[in-house]
Amino acid sequence: MIVNGNQYKNAALDVVVLAGQSNAQGCGMGEVQNEYVPDARILMLKDTFNVRFEKNAEGKDYLLVQRPTDFVIERAEEAVSDGKKLGNIALSFARCYVQSGRLQEGRRLLIVNGTYGGTGFARNEWGVNGCLYLRLCDMLEELFALGVPRRIEAFLWHQGECDSFENAHLSPEDRYKKHLSDLSAQMNDFRKKYGEMPFVCGGFTDEWVEQNKPQCGAIIRAMQEYCQNAGNAAYVDTHGLPSNDKDTGNGDRLHFCRASLYALGEKYFQAYESLAKR
Repeated sequence: MIVNGNQYKNAALDVVVLAGQSNAQGCGMGEVQNEYVPDARILMLKDTFNVRFEKNAEGKDYLLVQRPTDFVIERAEEAVSDGKKLGNIALSFARCYVQSGRLQEGRRLLIVNGTYGGTGFARNEWGVNGCLYLRLCDMLEELFALGVPRRIEAFLWHQGECDSFENAHLSPEDRYKKHLSDLSAQMNDFRKKYGEMPFVCGGFTDEWVEQNKPQCGAIIRAMQEYCQNAGNAAYVDTHGLPSNDKDTGNGDRLHFCRASLYALGEKYFQAYESLAKR
């Protein structure tokens, strides 16, 4: 259930889904210009349960997700780690959405945050039967049960770093085929449930691609092909956006820095807007 759901019965909300792994969750560090300021018109729906990786009886990692669980709606803001704010693509996307005039008077934008770092199709965290995908659908069903109109404005997806190194035995071609199949199946299922909303996804940091060129190339090609063929979908190029390491020197080459996530959210909005105008 949504613990404060009574406050949002029949609410006028523009719903945007944010899903994927750590670069969607937001691990970007560093200084930014035009820092995101929380806005009463921009909300976030999130899990109250402490989702986390644990060890099973064989000592293998698995993601502990509680279903059913409780969700909560709060004013959207950047996460904080060690006293420092972390960027999030959905926040700069939402700011652009509001500033563009797309949010009509009297309405609010709700980000449905289904993200979790280090997850993918490979371990069945995402995909039609994946624990995070099922949780995401739970979040939406609970929201729509409040009388919020059953409509989603956009699906923002950033995932694939995990699937570029899991299943090391896969050839690049097999990796490409698997990712395309998994992503297509998930989004076909999601769109059957919730409509043909615009879908936007994006690439990885330059350093991660350089270190894992064949594997990353396979995943990126799969995402690009999905967007070309699925309709109402766009892939956002991320070349040149600095990582945490490039911006702060902290050795983290996997994650985009905070300023890059701001820029990436704006790129996602531009892609969304180009789809919405068709």
